[in-house]
Amino acid sequence: MLKNKTNLIILFFCAINLTLHLIADFNSGFQGDELLHIETGNHPAFGYMEFPPVIGWLAFIQNLFNSNSVFVNHIFCHITSTLIMILAALTTMALGGKSKAVFVILLCISVMPARAYQLFQPVVFTHLFGFYLFINWLSLSKPLTINIYFT
Repeated sequence: MLKNKTNLIILFFCAINLTLHLIADFNSGFQGDELLHIETGNHPAFGYMEFPPVIGWLAFIQNLFNSNSVFVNHIFCHITSTLIMILAALTTMALGGKSKAVFVILLCISVMPARAYQLFQPVVFTHLFGFYLFINWLSLSKPLTINIYFT
């Protein structure tokens, strides 16, 4: 029962997140830095001076669609922001959080400034990979015990 309730909460917040991003896409254009990142798809490489190479390779895949649509150029950002929400919810559940804790963490992610996760910039990919690597590092190390004393 608890698992189904928590899964519904995760699905609800992922749907809301995606809906808000799509509404923003249809009511906005490109931001200046996005055009640079989209252009790197025409010249994919294994490293750039200003940003990680994953952005160039994702732009290369987007450029295969030959579209100037904001939606097409933001699709990987939308997928990645949804993966961040799922990873945060699964981590909360793994740490013993129940459905209320999952609701709170997804609400916090949902109300943060969404522009950072909407634009085709390295920020959203850096957050996903950094969060994933941090969680893996924590799971490999000894369990943390934190003692807080109030005086």
